[in-house]
Order: sequence, then structure tokens, then C-alpha cells
Amino acid sequence: MRFLLSVFFVFFISSIISAQTRDLETLAEGEMVYADILYDSDYNLYGYIYFFDQGKKDAQNKQFEYILLDRNLNKVANGTYNEKFFDGVVSDFFDCTFMGDHIIFSKYFVRKYEVLLTYNRIISLNDNTVSNEFIYENDTFQDLNVTADKLKKDYRKAESINITYAFNHKDLNGFFVTENNKKRKNAHQDKDLKIFGTDKQLKWAYVYNPDGTRKDWNDFRVLNMNDGMIIGGLSHFANDTWIDSFKVVGLAMDTGKKLFEYELENKNSTYSHTVNIRYFGDKIFIVGNYSPYSKEDFNWQRNMGVYSITLDKNGKEISNKYYPWSEIASNLNANKYGVVEKGYYLSPMKFYILKDGSFSYLAEKFKGVNSNYTSTKSLDFVLFNFDGNGNFKENFVIEKDKTKAVKNDYLFHQYIKDNSGVVFFFRDYKKDDETRDRNWVLGINTIINGEFKQEIIPMSSDEFFIQPIPAKEGYILLREFNKKSKFDQIRLERLNY
Repeated sequence: MRFLLSVFFVFFISSIISAQTRDLETLAEGEMVYADILYDSDYNLYGYIYFFDQGKKDAQNKQFEYILLDRNLNKVANGTYNEKFFDGVVSDFFDCTFMGDHIIFSKYFVRKYEVLLTYNRIISLNDNTVSNEFIYENDTFQDLNVTADKLKKDYRKAESINITYAFNHKDLNGFFVTENNKKRKNAHQDKDLKIFGTDKQLKWAYVYNPDGTRKDWNDFRVLNMNDGMIIGGLSHFANDTWIDSFKVVGLAMDTGKKLFEYELENKNSTYSHTVNIRYFGDKIFIVGNYSPYSKEDFNWQRNMGVYSITLDKNGKEISNKYYPWSEIASNLNANKYGVVEKGYYLSPMKFYILKDGSFSYLAEKFKGVNSNYTSTKSLDFVLFNFDGNGNFKENFVIEKDKTKAVKNDYLFHQYIKDNSGVVFFFRDYKKDDETRDRNWVLGINTIINGEFKQEIIPMSSDEFFIQPIPAKEGYILLREFNKKSKFDQIRLERLNY
């Protein structure tokens, strides 16, 4: 089904009463070096945090300032802190997590593209102070105490590093601690997933690889957290490279007790799968693409279609359905492996899983020779919709102009309406039929109660670069900036869904 686009020419005017703005150029002194979006424990967008490098404080320290804005762009907090710097070593941010009355931000030291260590600091929102750097090392949290020589020698030689991720869920918050082997030579020695509380005390550990060897070991990754359960993927390896089997594992969020294992595939399986999981109360929804089984895992160039599996909360299978292209893309004349007109593949982009079990699959028409991530040409998106009973409903072709060399038209998505809907955004550079100029537009697409709608908004500007950013429900945040004119502003705009 080809969806006929309704194009609404909406021009954003900063004087509109509902628009909320903030000038980033005058927000703080120094150079902005990091920004992040913060979410509360229910994964509602809380606000935005910005870090500014304000230069050397003395011969050993730099000064930074953080600025915290809420979802309405009101300034909530700010403060300055110092941080040691080392010649030849770069310190970069990689994560920031809102924890209610404090914020945890994470950084790493890098030397010549090698990550040496990761560390964390805590911003107290009670008094706006910033804690000392701390690190997880030798099975405990401790203050970071390093020198340039120690970084460049001892940490450079280390085979693995501990990475600490803060998380904030309504049922559990604290730190994930994982050990990552730098060169994967001894990945078989990684043993467990540790959960620490915000007090830095161990809550529990899930031992997934007690006696790993190079020819028999397990790896575990967290895939979803909700309603008292952590759901992860347990991969078994028979060597350093190939996955021998893959299981979906449920863990009790409060104790780490294993609740179930569900084997999705093994070396005798018919198919290899991609995996997307969401859990709501009493059902676990698993969806993805599938290709003929291979020890090298899913092959996008032999993608045979879409699958859907539903489990109950105990891991028992309720339903298991496969949808070949012949069933869901016959109107596109797709062949067995999802190849449509002019050799374009229906390349995997995103899956959206809603609370009632309905789901949608977004594909992009794509041509490339190396991988899904080094495309040479991409065309329209195609959206496939399935109802809560797992029945295929329809597909929509979302037209966009051809993009060459890169695969970056898709921007981001957000679940809305208490997980009964989703909105996703993309950019497109449309060629004017008369002038032949390319003007970029923003595609705003919603799926609510099974209904798909789209709005196209012109975004081109000769003066500014415009960057769309996720915002509170019903809005989008637009950043307009021009380095030459020192203009850098963010603005909330209401959406029409």
C-alpha cells in the first residue's frame, strides 16, 4: 500500500507563545564539550545537561561547568568543578544518568585510540557539588588516584577494563559493572554481571560463565528492564568467534535469581535471528528479522522476512510466527531475500513494540556492497504493521529522495501514549522540481492505535544548521546554530499528534 503523504507547511516562528527557547551561546562560559538527554525512572524525558570546558585552572587542572535544564528548558542547577588533565591522554564523556536527587556522569581516558580506564562522578542536586572521581577496581569502588605514568604504563598494559554504567529504573537503580577485554583475547574469562546500589554496595551478581574456556564459554548482555525483570541474551561460544547457541534469560530484578531460559537458536536451527525485546507485565515480545542459519549469525543480504515470538513471564512460548516477504511485501514484488525494484534490499532499520503486543518494522530500501552500515544508496522507508494478535495488517511506502554514500536519514523515535504509540523522525533532502536545489525536510511519523500518519515540515535555512533532538511528549527540540555568527539556540515546538 503506498501511503499518500499529506504535507503540512508549518513554519516555526520563535514568537509563538507556546515556543520555549534557550540560548546555548550565553548559557555558560567556555566550550560546550558534552550534552545529554536525561530520563526519569519511568523513562519519561526529564531534561538536558550540558558540560562546558572553561580551560586550565592551573598547571594540573581544568575547570568545567555543568548546566541542567528541565524538559521545559528552565534552568534547574549549575555548578563548577575541577578535573586533572594529562598530556597525551584525552578524557571524554560517554554517559550521563539522572538518579532523582543526583546525576551520575561517566568518562574514560583514551590514549592513541586505546581506552585506558573508565570512571564516574556524582552531581548532588541538593547542593550542586560534584564528587571526586571514583572507579570500580579490584572488586570495589574507590577514589581514582592515577598519574600520567600509571595511565600510560600500567593501564595501557591491562588486558581488560571494568565499565560502570549507572541506571535508574522504578524497580531498581544503581550500577551495572561489566568487565570488557580490550582485544577480546580472554573474553572467555568474563564471569558475571554485578549490580550495585547507589550506595556502591553489591546487591547481587549473576554468574553466567563460571568455568569458561576458549572452546566453551558464555557471554551475557542486558536487553530490556521492566516490571521487576531484567531480560538478557545469553550467547554460548564454542570458540573465540562463532555463537553456538542463543538464549533469552529472565532475571529477578531484586535478587538476580534466574527465572527462565528460552533457547531461540542453536547450531541445528533453521534460521539465524536479530533480536528486539520488550516486556509488559505478563508477556515478553520478541521480534526481528531472520535469515538461513549460519554460524556467522544473521545475514542482512539473505534476510527472509520478519518473525514474532511471544512468551509468558515464566518464559513459556505462547506464539511463534514467521512472515516471509511473499506474505508481507508481495505488493512490492520482493523476492525471497527482500530485494525489490532496481536491486534495492528491504534493509533492517527499526522495530517498534507496543504495549498490546502490536509491532511495526521499519525497513529502508538500500543498495550496498560491504554491510548494512556502509551503504552506497538508499531510497524510501517501508513500514510494516502487525496487530496485537500477530497478524500482518499492511505496509506503507514512505517516500524520500535518494541518499548516497551514507545511511543517516533516520533520526530517532520515542514511545508515546503510555507505550500504546510511537513517533519516529527522519530527515530528507528533497530536490525542487524547478530550481533543482535540495531542501531538507523533517518527517514526523506516528503509529497510534494501529493508525499511521505522517507530517512533512520544511527545515532548510541559509543561515543556520538545524538539529532535531528528542523532547517531552508532544514536542520536538530544535537546535539552530551557526558557528560563524556565534548563534546557538534550542527551541521547543509542539507536534500535531
